[in-house]
Amino acid sequence: MWLVHSFHGRKVGNMPTIRIDDEVFAVLQKRAEAFVDSPNDVLRRDYGLNGHAGSRVIPDVPDAPSSERRMPTPMGRKVRRILRGEKTPQGAYVIPILRALVEAGGKGRTADIVDRVGEIMNGQLNDYDRKTLSAGEIRWRNTAMWCRNTMANKENPPLVNPSAPHGLWEITEDGREHLKSNGR
Repeated sequence: MWLVHSFHGRKVGNMPTIRIDDEVFAVLQKRAEAFVDSPNDVLRRDYGLNGHAGSRVIPDVPDAPSSERRMPTPMGRKVRRILRGEKTPQGAYVIPILRALVEAGGKGRTADIVDRVGEIMNGQLNDYDRKTLSAGEIRWRNTAMWCRNTMANKENPPLVNPSAPHGLWEITEDGREHLKSNGR
């Protein structure tokens, strides 16, 4: 059983509490945007309750399906939230990046490696991945670069060298081992 506190601008200790079971909590978690939505935000959005929920403004589109709702951004622009399954997940790029690096002799220029990743993943990428982002970059290329960043800075041990010079990607021994044990 979970306790969910709603937010009405009151002190935390004075918030009303509701009890929900594990199944309801799991549904709320699936419908929430990680690190942004509270259970209250999800319920407000799903029930078309406009106005402020905590410090986030819930968009005034109560009848729009959640896939078409636009969320406010820090710059005031409204962007459509990407739904799970719309774009190829970042994790799908790991093996292609490692393969491209091994094929290039262990290291290569960013543009060359990303181009090769696109060739390797051609059958996996969908129309959404091939769209251009507002900054002019193609989405799949942007995702590949974020994946490389994760592989260098958030994997322990790193799969690519976090100290490689700017513009150069380099596989680590751990990256080679990961490819051997997980490569297709």
